[in-house]
Amino acid sequence: MEQFAYSPIGDVLTIIITCVLLTQITAGHTKRNSGYTYFLQMILFIIVAALSNMIYYVALTAYGSRLPMGFHLLNVLHYIGLFAVQSLNVLYLARLVSLHGTPLQIIRTASYSGLIIFSVLEFASNYLSFIVPSLMGLRSKRISVFAFVLFISLILWILITRRSRIVRLVFNRLLITYLFCLLVLSIQGRHGQTSFTTAIYLLPVLQLIHFLHPTPFDAESGAFDESAFKNTITASYRKREKLFFACLHLYDYEDIRNFPDEMRFEIYHFYSDLVRRGELFRLQQGRMILVFKEKYNRDPEAVLQRIVDSFQKLYGQYHADFRVILMESADSLSEKNHYIRFINFLEERIPKNDFHRVTEQDIQDFTRRQYILKQLDDIASKQDLEDPRVLVYCQPVYNVTTKIYDTAEALMRLKLPETGLLFPDQFIALSESHGYIHAMSLILLNKTCQTIRELMAQGKMIKRVSVNFSIEQLRLDSFCEDVVRVIRMNDVPFEKIAVELTESQNETDFEMVRDKIRQLKEYGITFYLDDFGTGYSNMERIMELPFDIIKFDRSMVIESAQSKNSEFMVNTFADMFRKLDYDVLYEGVEDESDEIRCIRMLAGYLQGYKYSRPIEIGKLVNFLSSQAKTTA
Repeated sequence: MEQFAYSPIGDVLTIIITCVLLTQITAGHTKRNSGYTYFLQMILFIIVAALSNMIYYVALTAYGSRLPMGFHLLNVLHYIGLFAVQSLNVLYLARLVSLHGTPLQIIRTASYSGLIIFSVLEFASNYLSFIVPSLMGLRSKRISVFAFVLFISLILWILITRRSRIVRLVFNRLLITYLFCLLVLSIQGRHGQTSFTTAIYLLPVLQLIHFLHPTPFDAESGAFDESAFKNTITASYRKREKLFFACLHLYDYEDIRNFPDEMRFEIYHFYSDLVRRGELFRLQQGRMILVFKEKYNRDPEAVLQRIVDSFQKLYGQYHADFRVILMESADSLSEKNHYIRFINFLEERIPKNDFHRVTEQDIQDFTRRQYILKQLDDIASKQDLEDPRVLVYCQPVYNVTTKIYDTAEALMRLKLPETGLLFPDQFIALSESHGYIHAMSLILLNKTCQTIRELMAQGKMIKRVSVNFSIEQLRLDSFCEDVVRVIRMNDVPFEKIAVELTESQNETDFEMVRDKIRQLKEYGITFYLDDFGTGYSNMERIMELPFDIIKFDRSMVIESAQSKNSEFMVNTFADMFRKLDYDVLYEGVEDESDEIRCIRMLAGYLQGYKYSRPIEIGKLVNFLSSQAKTTA
């Protein structure tokens, strides 16, 4: 008879736990990746091992030494299930630590070979014990011990040799768990017990799921997290299922879990009563997305309208600022799982306290912006100062004193394969918000320097060309070094380049801006303060910064035409700057009346459509040293 004592309680508990676990990870939007597949397989093999072990021992109790061969196969199946769990555990950890190359091949070969060899030995030993019943007590004990030693050795080798690839907390917990399992199995074996063998093999699986594949469900709000939303999109796209969305952004709350209990209760009933089999997902910054499938809701447009009507009643109660976006799934968004980006994009365009039904044009505009972003990222990552996608245009500037065009402002354009020519309002803000602007500005500076060098070689007089940089770029430690490097590599005199900056509203930037300006002015670079007169202006700070030219914004030119008082105000500013040795440049001069008024308001330089629209910088030669037609 079997030498080991057995009670089914361990296997029964294992089956219950694994069934609950299986329900949780399959219905709880756990991320579907290769790790998820490993977990499913491990759980299924544990269930098989527990069931086969329990049935085997029940039959063994009933039949004793007369046990039919078929039940011996159940015992074989039990041990094969345990071997498979250990083998999968090894492979999962190898994936977790990004093992590759020869070490991965060794681990895979050892794992698969161990599984096959020990399974064959287990079958052979069971068959032998069926023929010679007196060997029954020895048949599986040795094989399972050797198998466990092999697999635990592989696991410990992976953990120890690749510990730098695992977060310390996870590493410590996993190492303790495996050593604990080894200890319990040893104690159980010494006391002739086999009741909890399968349960012990479940412990590492539970630990891995807890740390690496937690459920994304939040019990307080009844909502799943952002990762679950993305999993839903991916799964539905593969199944070609049509989804509908109602996205709500409440601006008074950063997270749905911060909502008052009463509001959370209302939202739960709001979506559960209106939608069949709908699911709520919580995103960052107070956003929620209600998702439902077309196949469970016959008239989805009517459902969306009911959502709008019901929400308007709730708004009357809570009065929190909101944006609501209503839409259906689109293949172009589902394929790349870009819905969250798309929602962020729309929220920049639609007003607060409004309901927006997504149109095809919205998706086309978003797709266009994503394409532009991809191109910007490619331009920035390549760091090619000759990148042909970045074009340099310029706007000539009229010198009131010399009555010639001797300076200009360099302006950036993009020319992309799928969009053609793009103007600054279509890409500058994107470049700044995503950190691409500095790389692009250096390309602009490089091509500007090349043109200046060519003009100088032709004997054309060019006093300087200004290039715009942002305060964000000045915060870079390498800013001055980058600017000097590009100018120097083109062998252009530093005084031929001017840097245009817009005033920062951040007081902490002042020292940094002043230091950077002083560093570059030592090389002879001129500095312009751009857009004076737009919004905030700290006159004390401006006067402490070593600018050379103050550019009055077009709004000042327009304001000066409104009344004598307005003209007097603008003229007073200009007079003050002139007395402090700043030159004054007026932007946006569009006609003769603007020109006359700006000259009367002490203009040193004039720039605007009256003289020229932005032109390709190669055409600047037509303006250099020429008399202005308006004053001829």
